Amino acid sequence: MLLAGLLPCLLAAAASIAGPRPAASARGSGHSPIAFHQYMVNLGEVPAKRNHYGRFAFTNRGAEPIEIRRLTTSCGCLSDHMEKRVFEPGETGELLLRIQAANQIPGSKEYTCKVISGPVGNPDRSWSTDLVFRIVLPEQSVTLNPRALIVHQFNSEPTRNIVSLLDTRGSPLRVKRVECDTPFVSVSLLPHEELRPEDVEYGVVQQIEVVVGATPPGQHDISVRVVTDDPEFDVVKIPVRVYGPAEPATSVDVSSSTSNDEPPFIE
Repeated sequence: MLLAGLLPCLLAAAASIAGPRPAASARGSGHSPIAFHQYMVNLGEVPAKRNHYGRFAFTNRGAEPIEIRRLTTSCGCLSDHMEKRVFEPGETGELLLRIQAANQIPGSKEYTCKVISGPVGNPDRSWSTDLVFRIVLPEQSVTLNPRALIVHQFNSEPTRNIVSLLDTRGSPLRVKRVECDTPFVSVSLLPHEELRPEDVEYGVVQQIEVVVGATPPGQHDISVRVVTDDPEFDVVKIPVRVYGPAEPATSVDVSSSTSNDEPPFIE
């Protein structure tokens, strides 16, 4: 009777020592045959440069061809690049994540990228892998203010926007020209005489005017290119998202407006 009374306690102690039993695996879960050589890239504090890259090399450790189906980043400011998407058994590849420093606030950053992979020809099986990219952007660098433009252009009245290019490194760059290939967007460099003393003290070296005119219906993602004489920041891109009138156009007349919120579309 004494042993019978102690039996539940002994079973509980044994279960505690053994640890929890693994649950049955769901379909499509488990470890991906795509084995990354490292799952986190930490660049630490980096020098002032236009672009910074996180390189994630990997190998297909499985016995069948694997395809990379989808890449989902935690921020639209993080762009991804792969030379190919299908990898044979034993084949290696590389995923490249890029951040453009001029479109970011200086300081410590952490980004993630979810990699969805699966066997070629078998869409019912898939695996998810999370990668982490960490970086500390320097306080003294080349930046944009605002970092991007969002313009709601619902009528033909032009919308004028001013973007400041800052260089706080001590030896300011010089802007050669500004370019944009979109027909309904015009860009120009404002005269230096228009800079206020407080702007110069803050680090502004050039102001760029971006004028959005009558826009076709729908959403348009545009890149304004600022060309400089600095080899590290030879081209600084200003991302612009323009929302044109709805299709079909409504009878409601909505005035043009802009927003400086952090955009999800920075290249």
